[in-house]
Amino acid sequence: MRFVSNEITLYAATKNIYEFLYDIRLDSEVCDNLFSHMPTSYEEHVKYLDSLQGNQHNKVFICRSGCDNIGVLRLKNIDYKNGTAEIGADVHHKQRRKGLGTKIYLAAIDMCKNQMNIRKLYLHVFSFNKVAIEMYKKLGFETIVVLKEHIFKNGKYQDVIMMEMFL
Repeated sequence: MRFVSNEITLYAATKNIYEFLYDIRLDSEVCDNLFSHMPTSYEEHVKYLDSLQGNQHNKVFICRSGCDNIGVLRLKNIDYKNGTAEIGADVHHKQRRKGLGTKIYLAAIDMCKNQMNIRKLYLHVFSFNKVAIEMYKKLGFETIVVLKEHIFKNGKYQDVIMMEMFL
C-alpha cells in the first residue's frame, strides 16, 4: 500500500526497512514516550514486524519526505465495521523539530478518511508528553478521558490521556 498526501508518502513497511524502524524504536526520546518496557532485541523486533504482514487490523507504514525516510506511522486495532483505528507515529531523531510529525499525522488522517473509510481515530499519550498533546490538539484531537496512574514508567505510575478525532 502506498499513499501520497502533500509532501509525505506513506508506504507499507517491508523487510528491507526493518533496521530503520529498529533505529527509531531504540531512540531514547521515543522509548521515553512508549508504554512498553523495551528495548527489545532486533530479532524480537523483526518477529513483531513479520507478524503484522498481511494483518488487516494492525499496520505499520514508513513515512517519507522526498527521498528521505523520516518516520513511522502505526495504525492499530483497525475496526473496518465501526470505522475506528488507534494511531501513533514517531519521527526519526535526525528529522525532528522540523514540523514533520504534524505532516505525518495530516497525511495519515487524509489516508484514513479518504482511502480506508475510517471515521474516527484515537490515541493514548502520557500526560507528561506536552509537546505531543499540543500537536494533537492543533490537529483536532480532543481529550475524552484521563486514565489516572495507568502505566508504570520512570519509577512511578503515570497518567495516560486518551484522545479522539472524528474525521
